[in-house]
Amino acid sequence: MGRSRLRLAAALAAMTLVLTACDGDTPTKETSSMYCDLIDPKTVQPIVGDLKIKDFGGPDLPKSDDRNVQCKLYAPDGILTVLMASVHEVSGDDSVAEERAAIEKVATRYQEDDDALFSSLDEDGTIGNTLYDGQFASARIFTGSRVVSVTAPADAEQAPTFTPLVLKVAQEVNTNLDAWDADHAP
Repeated sequence: MGRSRLRLAAALAAMTLVLTACDGDTPTKETSSMYCDLIDPKTVQPIVGDLKIKDFGGPDLPKSDDRNVQCKLYAPDGILTVLMASVHEVSGDDSVAEERAAIEKVATRYQEDDDALFSSLDEDGTIGNTLYDGQFASARIFTGSRVVSVTAPADAEQAPTFTPLVLKVAQEVNTNLDAWDADHAP
């Protein structure tokens, strides 16, 4: 009986060493996959910089007329939010008209303000805009059935880089959510 315990202890020790040795090679979500299953870490690297980022949120339910998806990227201490993305599905003619009006209202308000770094988007059935308001670089796109909004804190020096980048992130979130929906269709 003592011999089998010794063998069991040796086997457990060997397994622990193997698992420990492999642990350093095991990719983690933070470094090897997309944040919230929607955002490629390479895309947001200019915003994230050298920070080790954690993510919270992402799609967890199949597409529905009223689904909302959130994704928050933050520093490990939880104090600094580096980027926030939100998605909501839109259905019905009234909701579609409201979203179009909201985007057009922002365009009317900021298109003459050079400091706002405002730009409009109207291509392939998607409308939207980017904006820097002095504190945040933001983008909002509307695809006709979905609104994607992305914001990132930015100062005046970061704004010229971050503002077009958050638009790219919004477009990526939209594309990756379509792919996620296709992979998780009921």
